[in-house]
Amino acid sequence: MTATKKQPFNFLFYYESDTGERTKNALLVGGDPSTASPLHLQIGIQEAKQILILPLPGITTASPSNYHLKLQFDTAKLLQPEQITVDSDDWDLHLEKDTIFYLLWKKEEVTLDENNSIKLMLNGVMATLESTQQNATTTNVTLSWEFKRDGITIIDVTPTAPGETDPYEKSFTETLNIIQQQGLAIPLYVGFFSSNRVLNTNNQESELRLRITNMSNSPITFRHDLSQLVVALEVGDANTFPWALGTKDLLNGVVVSIDGDKWGFKKIEEKGRMLEWTFTPKSDPGVELKSQDTMIIKLSQIVTDYPTGMTNLYLRSHYVPGYRDSEFICQIEKTPLVYPDKNVGIGTTTPTAKLQINGTGTTFLSGNGATNQVTIQDGNLGIGTTPTAKLQIDGTGTTFLSGNGTANQVVIQDGNLGIGTTDPKGKLDMQGSIKINGSPAMKSEEYLYLEPDILFSLEQSPEEWGAFIAGSRIIFTKQVNASDQDKNWKIITSEYNNILKGIRVKVLFIRKEFFE
Repeated sequence: MTATKKQPFNFLFYYESDTGERTKNALLVGGDPSTASPLHLQIGIQEAKQILILPLPGITTASPSNYHLKLQFDTAKLLQPEQITVDSDDWDLHLEKDTIFYLLWKKEEVTLDENNSIKLMLNGVMATLESTQQNATTTNVTLSWEFKRDGITIIDVTPTAPGETDPYEKSFTETLNIIQQQGLAIPLYVGFFSSNRVLNTNNQESELRLRITNMSNSPITFRHDLSQLVVALEVGDANTFPWALGTKDLLNGVVVSIDGDKWGFKKIEEKGRMLEWTFTPKSDPGVELKSQDTMIIKLSQIVTDYPTGMTNLYLRSHYVPGYRDSEFICQIEKTPLVYPDKNVGIGTTTPTAKLQINGTGTTFLSGNGATNQVTIQDGNLGIGTTPTAKLQIDGTGTTFLSGNGTANQVVIQDGNLGIGTTDPKGKLDMQGSIKINGSPAMKSEEYLYLEPDILFSLEQSPEEWGAFIAGSRIIFTKQVNASDQDKNWKIITSEYNNILKGIRVKVLFIRKEFFE
């Protein structure tokens, strides 16, 4: 049984944006080679302790017989390969058969280890696809090398373990994702519905809805098993990358979906400082987005406690017939406060009032100093104090609870309570009538020509009212009681059988809420 050989080198192909973001293991297809971004190649160690790259004595020009690395592109055909150059004085580049490149190290020996790697740039690398390859989304590049040339060591590998002999591979194939540069810019409007804010309170889930609208006069067709829509969010440590939305583990809990049943979720993966969700049309022939039609991407179960500020959402379209690959950037605001539908929410993403505050702990609305603050704690409201009751007000001066005008206000002044007056003279000073549930709280009635133990029926039910003798023209009337007969009232005079008829009696009725 032959043992598997180890891979000495670690290769990384990437493009780098102006902001330093890397698009790894990719190849541009279909654009202008003269304006193409440089293709970077980073060479490091994989399964070796160190690698020594030595120059060929007296050789400074690369050729099929004199090289350190050989690059061969498969599937994709290179555009103007003769114009491709290496942006480094340390290397020489030779082209063979339009798809094979030989790289020769010209300088003094260099050591690769866990702390050192080599980087070079290839300018003008742009590929095209044949008509039979239009559905391709990847291509391969194979790198190969020799450890010796004409008996001379040119690549010397120090094994990770003592005693290993010839344990290493002499080639490596990397798969590159195709980035389509040919075609028109895809005419999509991309933006958030309602709000772009997520709460950063770490205990409240947020939801975002991304609107994608076809702004052209023609339909856009996303092909089955080829076209892709990719949603990407920035990830990273909060201290190092405070503009990120969260860590990879935190954002793995985010649910991303496209409304309807036409799109299928393909994969979620981390790429650099991005976490990406990829979608493709479910069935043949694909998804057609008609002119002015809109699709919705929903992001739910977003939880973060990262610093307040902006982070980015990236929407990328790939392999859409007639259009080059495109990227849209939408900003998300991390904030402890949201205001959808003209309501303000603190600690909640769905406020149902003009101001709604959710969460544990104490809420302070502060002025200058603790005695001037409004405190909401455990369901109690305190003004100028920490409350121990539903409403507690402390401090000097006058307290006004005002309606529309002076006559409608409640005043607390020097320990006195005034209702309808700004200058209360007693513990309770009230201007105006007293009502309970819209009805008078007290009412007086006068009754004439009473018989002994007379019963009378009134609007004031004994269940809701109490009755008291308020005055009479004789001294023998004893009391007013409720009768068991039809819940009527009864003036008791039965102890005085010789009372003359024609008695006048005033009765005061008082709502029972006042004394029960």
